[in-house]
Amino acid sequence: MGRKKINKSRRARDRSMVAKIADAYSCGHCHSEIGWSLDEHGIGHVNVHHDNTCPVLVGTLSSAPDVIRAAVTAAAGSP
Repeated sequence: MGRKKINKSRRARDRSMVAKIADAYSCGHCHSEIGWSLDEHGIGHVNVHHDNTCPVLVGTLSSAPDVIRAAVTAAAGSP
């Protein structure tokens, strides 16, 4: 079974959304550094580097509220 090809306009849209989510994300518990990347398959990833003492990093608290807030903010700004 072959891999499904993604057209260039979809990749650009996906790249744009990942960048918007990365821009909108902020950890509510630390001053994390945020970036984003595309893997070899064109799938976007938001890369969050939390402070060493962040409760999200050590697994005490979930990052879900921050992720949802960033996704909603990014989607609201999309055309």
